[in-house]
Amino acid sequence: MSKPMTYAQMERAGGEREGCSAMKETLLRNSAKLFAVHGYHSAKIADIVRASGVTQATFYWHFPSKLEVALEIITRGREQMLEVIRHGYRPHAVSVEDMLTNTERWLLQLLDFADRNRYFMAILLSRLKGADTQIDQAIVETRNALFNALHVNIEQAVATGMLPAGAGEDLRTAFVYRLIEGSIEWWLFGASYQLDHVSSISSRDMAEKLARFEFFGLLNANTSL
Repeated sequence: MSKPMTYAQMERAGGEREGCSAMKETLLRNSAKLFAVHGYHSAKIADIVRASGVTQATFYWHFPSKLEVALEIITRGREQMLEVIRHGYRPHAVSVEDMLTNTERWLLQLLDFADRNRYFMAILLSRLKGADTQIDQAIVETRNALFNALHVNIEQAVATGMLPAGAGEDLRTAFVYRLIEGSIEWWLFGASYQLDHVSSISSRDMAEKLARFEFFGLLNANTSL
């Protein structure tokens, strides 16, 4: 029977776990950048470990392959984006002002997430399309999940009377999805798709404009922007 760990041993083990977690995050972050900048096939494991300042043995301690790195980047990004979109869900009817304010809030969170994770966004917006069938499938699943999350929010808004019925939730969701996707892509990367593009529009101003386009577009109402 093994002896219980001393406090010093537990503290040391905890530090090792934290260091291990931090190294994994570094590998994921640098992999995302290399995949977005150079493409999946051109970015080698040797490039990833060089950018991360580790050995290939360290890489393989955390990931069995380069493919698994790409899939984890996509999976993590998907869950984080879905969490932001779920903030737009309202179980009960609220005022138009509250609904607009809430829409601005979660769109701002989404824009800030996209800005912090622009290399993931480049991957999601088909930068890695054709790299691998599993990567293609993960991207499709992610985009479908985002569409479905928006669909749930719109269905609930109709059910609670915050949006008029009869316009077709699929069409409404497609409108919102394409509006948000295209606007984020343009805001992040500009018309010429530069990964290091910096928009002259702040995330807050962009969220406000997007919220009005989305909200009043769904209401089929006219408003000055």
